Amino acid sequence: MIRYIVIIVLNILDLLLTYIGIEKVDGIRETNPLANFIIQHGWEYAWLHKAIGVAFIIYLLRKTEDQKKSKKYSSIVCLVFSLVCLWNGYQLLKALS
Repeated sequence: MIRYIVIIVLNILDLLLTYIGIEKVDGIRETNPLANFIIQHGWEYAWLHKAIGVAFIIYLLRKTEDQKKSKKYSSIVCLVFSLVCLWNGYQLLKALS
């Protein structure tokens, strides 16, 4: 259960760091073309897509019948989103200094 909470928190942090970087700091832009397309339609639209994506990921992880595989997959998802958040934080700190 804690892994799902971590996945949700990391995704919220990802979107917040992206929002702060794009809206508040000059010179930062979204390099992911799909995310850039979604953000151009408004941040509320980006939040909706992020929520749907997180719900889908958690649904797939919960559907996995093997508990060991579910823990392994959720740990990989947490690692990936941790790296994304670290990268966003690094880009934000670099732009602010």
